[in-house]
Amino acid sequence: MQEFFSQMVEVERSGHGFEETVERIKEAAEKNGWRVTGVLDVRESLGINVCIVEICNSKYAGRALKKPETRWVAAMMPCRFAVAENPDGVYVYVMNMGLFAGAVKGELSEVFEGISKDDRKILSEALS
Repeated sequence: MQEFFSQMVEVERSGHGFEETVERIKEAAEKNGWRVTGVLDVRESLGINVCIVEICNSKYAGRALKKPETRWVAAMMPCRFAVAENPDGVYVYVMNMGLFAGAVKGELSEVFEGISKDDRKILSEALS
């Protein structure tokens, strides 16, 4: 079971501090045509350095939601990058949308594949 979940989420170590990583993800997302829709900072409420950056791309969202039979995708929206400070460094976690792309067909697969490519680009730019 653990292996299944480890495939669903991609993880990358950041060479930057916690706050800087959060800011760099927001900047990279916006640079790549995504809108930052929210930032959930749970440090104060949980006492753990975790921040969730929520992003949305209306082009992908519109394509995914236009057909009633694919509107279940709304439960996965908006896309999220989780930044966590662990004992050995700062890490970024993101859903593996490429995996989801292989599980569906047609236009929805194309949407998920596009999101996956954008996620990788955002991560690459933010963590460089």
